[in-house]
Amino acid sequence: MAERRQRRLPDLGTGLFAVGLAEAASNLAGDSLIDRAGDVAVATTPLPVIEETIKRLGTTDKPFLRANLMAGGALAIGLLGSRRGSLSRQVLLAGAGLLAAGLGRRALDAREAAAVRDFELPVPTPLERVGDGADDWPGAEPFDTEPGRFYATDINLRAPAVELDSWRLEVRSPGTEARLSIDELTALGLHERDAALVCVHNRPGWDRLGQQRWTGVPIENVLSAAGALPEDPAGFDLVTEAVDGYSQIIPLAEALARRSWVVVGMAGRPLPREHGYPARVMTPGLVGQYNGVKWLHRLAVTPSGSERAWWVRRGWPDELIEVPPMARIDSPANTGMPPRLPPPPVGVPGGRVDVVGTAWAPPHGVEAVELRVDGGAWVEAELAAEVNGDSWRRWRARPELDPGSHTLEARCRSRSGALQEGSPSEPFPYGCGAFHTVELTAR
Repeated sequence: MAERRQRRLPDLGTGLFAVGLAEAASNLAGDSLIDRAGDVAVATTPLPVIEETIKRLGTTDKPFLRANLMAGGALAIGLLGSRRGSLSRQVLLAGAGLLAAGLGRRALDAREAAAVRDFELPVPTPLERVGDGADDWPGAEPFDTEPGRFYATDINLRAPAVELDSWRLEVRSPGTEARLSIDELTALGLHERDAALVCVHNRPGWDRLGQQRWTGVPIENVLSAAGALPEDPAGFDLVTEAVDGYSQIIPLAEALARRSWVVVGMAGRPLPREHGYPARVMTPGLVGQYNGVKWLHRLAVTPSGSERAWWVRRGWPDELIEVPPMARIDSPANTGMPPRLPPPPVGVPGGRVDVVGTAWAPPHGVEAVELRVDGGAWVEAELAAEVNGDSWRRWRARPELDPGSHTLEARCRSRSGALQEGSPSEPFPYGCGAFHTVELTAR
């Protein structure tokens, strides 16, 4: 009876072996069956499922989806199997399949990395490096987020590999069309800006945002050079489209007023592939989902409402979503994104405690950060010098804590007068609310 029951189990070893070989073969041909299936899954999954997945998994959603697709394919093939064999055979076949998939992925990584070519970023007037005076604050987050730690999110399981030599930026408007190479684009005059980029899914205490120095060309300059800038921008949209077909649309007047620009550099180097190499659009003050596209392929000036953006077609609002003002406690705290174990209790010595954090409210800038302890009165924190309204701002406070358990909360006020929303809310449709809260114990 036990043997008969075992024979009904799916042949997962053979399934993983077959899936691994198929994935490796597609990798060697310059593609990925798993990633293509994942892209289809992202494009067809209901929005509530996507939102819940991001909430639970943070930036591990893509590896999770990839693993599930591979396991699902192995299960489907394994159910067709008619011979069981020994457990050791199953393990060997599964191991061989996973090894083949891993080697294929490494070969594809190397092939695509070779397609990324460096290029010059000739900035006529480099931006002066002005510090905010908070670098020596104990526990302070670095002002510039290292590119390797900077969050990256998009609709692809794998970042598109763009061949720079053949890449052209298409610039279109009614009656006008131009195609710019990377050299022609950078020759329009590069500028540098310090700015924060914030994901619409960023929750209190998460690090789904970052701060960096970017290099690019104002949208107005690009459209003017291509003869695609209308005298009156009213009644027109700016369509930004990526090489993968993902699009975002900004009213042209808004794009010009908000100083949208085509970004080609990050931290003084060409954009990393995961951040949109060789070009992306960024718009100060808008959440990343509405900020502009990565892997930019097309800029088009079109009559208002003639095209709909990718996420708008999926149910997100048509109007632009601005970055809500928010403060984060970086120390003492447990910041980051799931999945993670329940954070251990944060212990601090009793008495005066150094509390350090960051706050952001682009494009207006941070006017004040306040901290409260155990639901008491809000007390204004000390602010580091402001670099500009587009950047985040570091802050610190020194509350006095008696021995025992305490709750710290922080909130931000924008120069626009907007105060951080304290009521919890989900990212859809206008970004998260609530204060970042830290539980700690004073000894």
